[in-house]
Amino acid sequence: EPEAEWELELHVWLPPADAGFEAPYPTALFGHGITASAAGHPRTLAVNAGPRGIAVVGVSAVLHDGHPTGPSPPLSGLDATLAFLAADPETQQFEGLLARDHFRQSTFDKLHVARLLQTGPDFDGDGEPDVDGERLAYVGVSLGGIMGGELLALTDAFSISILGMPGGRISQLITDPMGGFALVRRALIPREWRQGQEDRAFPIIQTILDRGDAASWAQHILARRVNDTEAPHVLIHVAKDDGIVTNGANYAFARSIGVGLLPPQVDDAPGLTLLDAAPLAMNAAGGTRSAALQQFDTVEDPEGGDEPVQANHINLTLSEVAQHAWFHFLETYWETGTPEIVDPYEELGLPHADADDD
Repeated sequence: EPEAEWELELHVWLPPADAGFEAPYPTALFGHGITASAAGHPRTLAVNAGPRGIAVVGVSAVLHDGHPTGPSPPLSGLDATLAFLAADPETQQFEGLLARDHFRQSTFDKLHVARLLQTGPDFDGDGEPDVDGERLAYVGVSLGGIMGGELLALTDAFSISILGMPGGRISQLITDPMGGFALVRRALIPREWRQGQEDRAFPIIQTILDRGDAASWAQHILARRVNDTEAPHVLIHVAKDDGIVTNGANYAFARSIGVGLLPPQVDDAPGLTLLDAAPLAMNAAGGTRSAALQQFDTVEDPEGGDEPVQANHINLTLSEVAQHAWFHFLETYWETGTPEIVDPYEELGLPHADADDD
């Protein structure tokens, strides 16, 4: 039996009236990053999606601003991260089952939103459906990308998906000394613990988290589908020097799905097969799905400079080079039924980092 009932608050961005598109629109459900919310983060996609005739919908994850479980006033920064991971640095307690179910409940909420979108809801009140329930995408970034693993495994409402920095094995995000979650580790591990005690603790923690972990569910995205549902097309984007969701976790997720790496390769990617060069389509699941992981080492300078800058966890999502690949992937699918994966560096003329810097 459900332990609580609540109403979910949706945020919707429809294409502007002067964009020249008619409803119902192809629609992307956007999964926001940790400490962000549905009120703001999806706008980063909607700004460019609306003029292309694509609607964007956002819903907040558990304990985030705008969700019924979110505290008032909203938490931010490390406090919000620790709350979502059910970690209390003062008592050095970690409620693993609760952390696991923060992921699972957030997915359950999105499954309800997916059912709503499939009905073609009328959001603007003009009596006509605004959403094309047969043209739905899931776009998730950071925490939203991580949550894409379970969501895409449990529904075929989203026939195409883009996942940015979708790390798997949550405990690995905490233990990696180069990752942005290392503060969580330092907050939880007693100072008197020896290294061996810590090394034994985290495999136990991961076992507790597995049923809500992206890498556990990712194996059911392209293959071993739940209830014989249809697999989606999947494009994964990672930044070479991601200091938040480290690429060790991202590649664990990709290995679980079974996707390969699209050339050019700009960083090590253990266990991933190098695919044919772009443009690429229908290369996975027996030639029935387009799926690949792309690495980004540079993005255009957000300040307008002539030289590209290093790609990272924050600037990749907002970059023209990433969104060029995103929209090409989505639009070729909705226009032709065959999503095409391109090399945005080649198409935009943006150089990769100098080989001497690798």
